Amino acid sequence: RGNRFLSATGQLTTEQLAAVHRQLLEAYAALDAPGLARASCTEWMKLDPNARLDPVRMSPKLLEACAEGAR
Repeated sequence: RGNRFLSATGQLTTEQLAAVHRQLLEAYAALDAPGLARASCTEWMKLDPNARLDPVRMSPKLLEACAEGAR
């Protein structure tokens, strides 16, 4: 579903795109797809200037995917 939302990018706001990428980050991490999780985290961080990597609220798997994307 997330990828279908992304294909409608002309119809989504920046905030909505960021939310979709944030949810895809979680889904891809849960499915053990680190490359896709990394790409979604990178896009989420680009689209949401207020995005924070909070170790209290985010799993180590998510933090790892985002850290790898920042390298």
